[in-house]
Amino acid sequence: MRRAMAIARKEWRHLSRTSLLYLVLTQPLIFCLVWGFSASLDVERVPLSVLDMARSPESRALVRELEGSGTFRVVERAASMAEVERSLESGEAGMALLVPARFGFRLGRGRSGMALVADGTDPNLANLGLSYGGRVMAEAVAGRGPLRERGAPPLAKSASIRVWYNPSLRSRDVLLLGAICFNLMWFLAYPAFALLREREAGTFGVLGSTPLSPVSLWFGTILPYLAVALWGTLVQVGLTVFAAGVPFRGEGWVLLLGLALFSLAYLNLGCSLPLLLSRTAHATAVRLLIVFVTMAAAGYLLPISSLPASVRWTAELLPLKHALVLLRALFQKGSGAAEVAGELAALAAFAAVSSLTALAAARRLLRSGAG
Repeated sequence: MRRAMAIARKEWRHLSRTSLLYLVLTQPLIFCLVWGFSASLDVERVPLSVLDMARSPESRALVRELEGSGTFRVVERAASMAEVERSLESGEAGMALLVPARFGFRLGRGRSGMALVADGTDPNLANLGLSYGGRVMAEAVAGRGPLRERGAPPLAKSASIRVWYNPSLRSRDVLLLGAICFNLMWFLAYPAFALLREREAGTFGVLGSTPLSPVSLWFGTILPYLAVALWGTLVQVGLTVFAAGVPFRGEGWVLLLGLALFSLAYLNLGCSLPLLLSRTAHATAVRLLIVFVTMAAAGYLLPISSLPASVRWTAELLPLKHALVLLRALFQKGSGAAEVAGELAALAAFAAVSSLTALAAARRLLRSGAG
């Protein structure tokens, strides 16, 4: 233990002189700004071309409903279908609303005849715009049905639509929870930097002839980075809750345990990289590859269900997938330890297996130095 703590103190001094402030404060702040306030998957103010052939109170109310939501912005009142096509082709409008003649009469019979046209060159905008616009149009038809009370507004709201856990549907909340994991994943290269730097300097040639064990080398290397990773991540959590306004509803100790297991898995991965890499410069490229490929396959930016069926199963082999499920359950659903026990068990298994791999890397480094 004394030898392990000596290595840990050496790594801590190196962190203190170089990147400690960046890792515990600047990096979480950057991630919070990027994922919380710059990047967004929300569709807002979609330019909308309107072809209203009815020009009735009902059709005007429908357009007001769409524009008042903040999702659409009317940029054109078209007089013909040719003008609608021109706006979509030029990119002036991203979607178009077509309201037929005798719209009020059609609503009364439950067949509106409305059409919502989207520019499919931007699938995200098209899918979300059609989803929201279709919901508003369906509510318009329901509001004009036989159950509509006398005197109710033409676009009475349907009471069947509910959103649980994230009622605002803000993508910012989801992205910020992913940023907590992203912050921890970014640490995986630092143990690799430390071990590869010592190998390049020939330090293991000396350490290999000492009583230093692989366990002491692994534990001493990983301990300061684990402490700094958790420290910086708690800053990230604080920014997420208090600066971005994402409420935390779960149990604090479950969150801390899950983040510790997740960070241990990725730091161990960093300790294992010297088995495959020979220079510190390679670790940066490998980190970028691991982080962004993992984000794409673990359901962070894209739902796992949208991935090809042939690769969908790989998400279960990624710690990020289980960490995201854990964070969303704790923050958005207020789940307890029993509800997330499966995700904690998966993260514990990843931490255990990666620890064995990291120990094998430490053993190999010491043997290469002794040889």
